[in-house]
Amino acid sequence: LRMCVLIFDEDVKDAEDPTSYVSVSPEADEEIEKYVILQRTRERHYDLITCDSSMSWTLADLPERVKERWGLCKKSSSPEGSGGDEARIWSRLSRILSDPQCRSKPSGPSKAENRLLSRVEEFGVSPYKYEVPLGNGVSDCVGTDMRGMLCVVEAKIMGTKAGGKRAKVEEQARS
Repeated sequence: LRMCVLIFDEDVKDAEDPTSYVSVSPEADEEIEKYVILQRTRERHYDLITCDSSMSWTLADLPERVKERWGLCKKSSSPEGSGGDEARIWSRLSRILSDPQCRSKPSGPSKAENRLLSRVEEFGVSPYKYEVPLGNGVSDCVGTDMRGMLCVVEAKIMGTKAGGKRAKVEEQARS
């Protein structure tokens, strides 16, 4: 159908909350020709949003506010040139990835995790860098997934030996 469905979830109380805006797109290699907007008003009820009797729009016809809310701002080959929030995000990510602590190959303290991370592309992740400083620690890998979305990978090898890391990993997974 080459259509993307944009859903505004009215159940999320704060309209500024990004989880209020969900999109359901075709496969990454399919070009989107039309956009449809639905408003979720109850658990299983969606209203079709229309404007001037139109039920679908091309990207160019969508109001700027709609493009901003769903992150549909025009993407250029150099993200810094696209302006707004997207440019700030890409600029910050570029600064993070240029940190001298970042590596081009898996190089953490665990050889087993490094072997696992060296296969990350087999799982549909295209890595930007390894050992990336994010927040309070270092992420094993930052890249993009099969849909071109930003992806942060944490590799964990769960040992079964006495005193292994299994309890710590299980605790981290629950929190």
